[in-house]
Amino acid sequence: EIEFLEKEPIVNFDEWDHVVEAGINISSGLVQILNCPDTSVIFKKKLSTGKYCVRLLGNGFADFNSNTDTSTDYYRIEIWPSENVKKKVLKQYKN
Repeated sequence: EIEFLEKEPIVNFDEWDHVVEAGINISSGLVQILNCPDTSVIFKKKLSTGKYCVRLLGNGFADFNSNTDTSTDYYRIEIWPSENVKKKVLKQYKN
C-alpha cells in the first residue's frame, strides 16, 4: 500500500511492528517502486520535483515461518513533501 500525502500524517505506531523514515530528493519528477529481486517496475507515479519524506511501516513480522519461508507481513509507504531528510527508526521491531 502506498499513499501520497500533502503533509505528515499522524500514525498510531502501536498498530505497526516497525516504522522508519528517510528523505528523498525527486529530481526527475518520477517515482518508481521496483520488485525484488528482479527489479521490474511495479508502480510509478509522476510527482513535482523537490524533497520528500518517505515513511515505511511494516506489520506481521511475528508470523514469519522460517521452515516454509512464508509470512503474512504487510507494508505501507507514505510520502509527503518535506525538508526533513534524516534517516530515523521511529519504532524498532523486537523479536
